Amino acid sequence: MFFGLLIIVGVVFAAFAIAGFTARIARERGRGGIAWATLAVVAGLVGQVLGAWLFGASLIGGDDTALSLGKVTLGLLASMFGPLGAMLILLVIVWRLPERVPTVGGARWSLYRLSSKQEAAGACEIAVEGGVLLVGDRRIAAGELTELVADGECLRIGWAGGETVLMPSGDQRSAREKAKQCQALEKRLRALLG
Repeated sequence: MFFGLLIIVGVVFAAFAIAGFTARIARERGRGGIAWATLAVVAGLVGQVLGAWLFGASLIGGDDTALSLGKVTLGLLASMFGPLGAMLILLVIVWRLPERVPTVGGARWSLYRLSSKQEAAGACEIAVEGGVLLVGDRRIAAGELTELVADGECLRIGWAGGETVLMPSGDQRSAREKAKQCQALEKRLRALLG
């Protein structure tokens, strides 16, 4: 009894871990993490239903004396580990999908400015208003920009009078997630600034 309960708790814990890992991999590859985690949970439920059906089919036979221990064991294993198998298949699918640059909306974002010779490090907000890029309290016309590029985890903005390097805020993001966010911000800023 205790061993069976321990296995069930372990399978449930593993299912939550796989769903969370699927969400993280999806975000790192430029896709919606919540949607893929929800899909992983649905895949797990489908795997559970199919496994339970297999287990029930192995028990319900025509003749009660012809019950096969192999069929019952396979049905029981399918009902217990079917959800994990279905979720792992979905994780592999997410992992194999090509990476893409996500889209971000809005015209104002909070970032972290890295220190330079001209400025100290600190929180910084960038915005686009009427074809002008606002970086903190600095206004940069679109024609004055010499550089606007995602550089790894950072967004590098250069103009005739200087340069600043910005990084997405939040420690909960991985380096790949920050890089994807910078790529998305570069794409959005280029669209807004023309």
